[in-house]
Amino acid sequence: MPRTEYLKIPLDRLGPLIGIGGETKRKIEILTGTLLYVNSEDGTVVISPSEDMEDSFGVMNAVDIVKSIGKGFHPEVATKLNDDDVYLEEIEISLYAGESEEELNKQIARVIGKKGLVVNRITSMTGISIKVYNNEVSLIGDFEKVMIAKEAFVMILNGSNYKTVFDFLKTKQDEKYLKIPLDRIGPLIGKNAETKREIETLTGTLLYINSDDGTVAISQKEDMEDSFGVMNAVDIVKSIGKGFHPKTAIELNNEDIYLEEIEVSSYIDGSEEELNRQIARVIGKKGFVINNIRDMADVSIKVYNNEVSLIGDFENVMIAKKAIVMILTGLEYKSAFDFLKTKQNEIR
Repeated sequence: MPRTEYLKIPLDRLGPLIGIGGETKRKIEILTGTLLYVNSEDGTVVISPSEDMEDSFGVMNAVDIVKSIGKGFHPEVATKLNDDDVYLEEIEISLYAGESEEELNKQIARVIGKKGLVVNRITSMTGISIKVYNNEVSLIGDFEKVMIAKEAFVMILNGSNYKTVFDFLKTKQDEKYLKIPLDRIGPLIGKNAETKREIETLTGTLLYINSDDGTVAISQKEDMEDSFGVMNAVDIVKSIGKGFHPKTAIELNNEDIYLEEIEVSSYIDGSEEELNRQIARVIGKKGFVINNIRDMADVSIKVYNNEVSLIGDFENVMIAKKAIVMILTGLEYKSAFDFLKTKQNEIR
């Protein structure tokens, strides 16, 4: 059972949190599957899981939403944090200032800029939402764009002039960011960085890997004329992150090799128990089902979190995908295997 969380927000932000007639509070509770108890005297907000909640994601999302409203974000922006592809990042300005309050205020002023010019410019160039509250810069948006904006702010806090920062943002238009599990950083880099170099050479990109948090930045080399290499590198890095062997993932640089992802959660009623049951059905006892599909369709398959990922020839991947979807929609294994047998002539 997920635990109850407690946090405090400024009293003048309780109104936006609750909303007219309690609408915002109810919306957060419905979206996240939580219950909010708001103390209007001291700003304490208690976030409790509903009785049928089996995982902590709803509580974690509700904490981020409430915290963001407390920092000044509009509730419509904050509630987007319940979506998987919207991300919250916080930069503590005091880490980049001296011990004096004067230095802290100077850094805050640099981040904001005259009449908000700097924050507004970074907002418009990255398309994310930004708030500066107390000694923190908070960012909400698509993960890649948030990481770019974060890097820009850190440049400012480390003393870079504004022109350098804005030039940096212009060069980041074709750069991609993604995160992979820390235990997959090793396979991505490879022995003596051989895998990393091979990916860079094949795709015409540069990989910047943060081994502390698993962030990977992918940018195209100066002599690269199109973005296909970046797109291929993203698929390769993502696939290694999902557990594929680097040699299998690197095949995605070939035009006839395709990556497909099936989100298992799209085929369930919402409960974690049902999600786990569906994943178990796809894998089968001791991997029997997934191995059979892999062999019969001649594709590589990995199940990671709530996704089934497939790599192989496009037609083969589509055949394997249909077999897996048949299982996810409740058909018996025999039906899926019979379907695969009828497709043997189409499998390359």
